Amino acid sequence: MNRLAPPVWFKKSSKPIDFKSKEVIFMVERRHTNQRQWVLDTLKAEGHLSALDIYNRVRADHPDISVATVYRNLGILTETGQVQIVGHSSQKEIYDARTDSHAHFVCRSCGQIIDLEGIGPSDAVKNLEASGHRVSEQRLTLYGLCRDCLEKHSKETHVQ
Repeated sequence: MNRLAPPVWFKKSSKPIDFKSKEVIFMVERRHTNQRQWVLDTLKAEGHLSALDIYNRVRADHPDISVATVYRNLGILTETGQVQIVGHSSQKEIYDARTDSHAHFVCRSCGQIIDLEGIGPSDAVKNLEASGHRVSEQRLTLYGLCRDCLEKHSKETHVQ
């Protein structure tokens, strides 16, 4: 006799699972593990990090954590909207615990990522929405050279 029915979202369905639905978030957060909290806390404290950077920082305090655990928890945290993928740096995904609307600047030389404040919806979004389209997400990432790399590059060119 089956006394416990599976959760509503677990039943077989032709529709894909909406990982941002309240039911799924509740089920995932109800079983909020220590490992997931370590990953989230590290990302909130350190800023923009790759999965391996997070793993190395968490492992310093919790040597029994595995790389697979970090990746699995980053996947859950991303799917539930608690972290976002900012972009790629040297073939690695970079994660950000800030999920509010903000832009980023990425240095093409050193890979530093800087949060940009006060950048609102672009004219492209306004024009699309005025034309009857709905924009569900906007990401703005600017690329170039940071101040330190520009100074370094400037000194190198003056020496030659």
